[in-house]
Amino acid sequence: MGLFRLLLAIAVLLQHVNGCEYAMTGGATSVQTFYIISGFFIAMILDTKYSRPDQLWVFYSNRALRIYSTYWLFLVAAILMQFAAHLAVHRSLFDLWSQNSQRLGEIGPWYLALTNLFIFGQDLALFLAIGNHGLHWTTSFWQSSPIVPVFMLIAPAWSLSLELSFYLIAPWLLRKRVRWVIALIVLSLTIRLVLWHMGLRADPWSYRFFPNELGLFLLGALSYRLIYRLYRNQIPSFRSKLFAFGIFPAVALFPLYDHSHGMFFSTTKLMYLGYVVFALPMLFRWTGAISLDRHLGELSYPLYLCHFSIVQMLNYYSFRLGVLSRAALAIVLSCGVAYLSVIALERPIDRFRQSRLRRSARFPKDSAPNPAHSLPVAEGARETIGESGNGGIQDPATNGELA
Repeated sequence: MGLFRLLLAIAVLLQHVNGCEYAMTGGATSVQTFYIISGFFIAMILDTKYSRPDQLWVFYSNRALRIYSTYWLFLVAAILMQFAAHLAVHRSLFDLWSQNSQRLGEIGPWYLALTNLFIFGQDLALFLAIGNHGLHWTTSFWQSSPIVPVFMLIAPAWSLSLELSFYLIAPWLLRKRVRWVIALIVLSLTIRLVLWHMGLRADPWSYRFFPNELGLFLLGALSYRLIYRLYRNQIPSFRSKLFAFGIFPAVALFPLYDHSHGMFFSTTKLMYLGYVVFALPMLFRWTGAISLDRHLGELSYPLYLCHFSIVQMLNYYSFRLGVLSRAALAIVLSCGVAYLSVIALERPIDRFRQSRLRRSARFPKDSAPNPAHSLPVAEGARETIGESGNGGIQDPATNGELA
């Protein structure tokens, strides 16, 4: 699963390289695939690691640590880069903000500052335009000059706003009976169909409107509940491995068989998303215990956050390089920065998150801590032990990156 996630993040990167015509699944489809993966993982950890109601706060706070620690690291880096651009060429977001300060109105600057800091609400920028007297709603943010999303220091972070919205409601939605989850998927699809018939088919409605995308998160959850639960105790067969492996050429060769241009209701795109739903359990069961795959997966989130600034610099300062050279250089630099952030920040934060999870699993709120249980846990065991409410050891594949 780790290599799959990294491949999707690279596809998003390639979408942002000027002149790159072959970006695999590209931005829209890659992000929607991440929604399905997120639904799968969150359903899994709520079923295994955070199975007790009194662990709700630990779930939310551990998710926040996972998302915000890396986000704020790259937010600070983005601010420093914009400040350097301001000093060097006077072309930065600070200059753009100054030029449009009057048009943003009274609320606009506060909205942009808070959403840049806390992520929540960044997706709303895709449904806003700048008028003469502040921000107003629009069905196409592209009609605004400048567009509101350009004020976001980490441009791809709008999708994290949708992720965080899903995390907020996941403990309630994903513990409902399957028929209720299916009903919500149908409702989400109905909303998408209604908007489609109203003519709201293109960006941002095609993959950035949360009610539309909620169905994809929930499809990932059903993938776990209806397929992986039945499959997880079986030894992966050659056929299942072959079926799971097919997801890689499905991503890499996507432009050869899909011509939807980001539109959702395309036969080939729907077939691809359906394939992902059925292949994820087999892929995770096959690769979940492979340490190299897990390490590759660690790079996907920081690469997703840092690549845009790197690609922007290469697009602006390395225009003499060919498209392939810029794309390759962007991948290498982004992977390098992502790896450094994993070593310096994410792994220490992850150890802290796992220690909080272990404490919550051992000491429920209605029981007093037993000093005999306060023994240190071996460093090497932190990724492989997932403690449920009854203290049982879960599948080693549900490693620390999911908590």
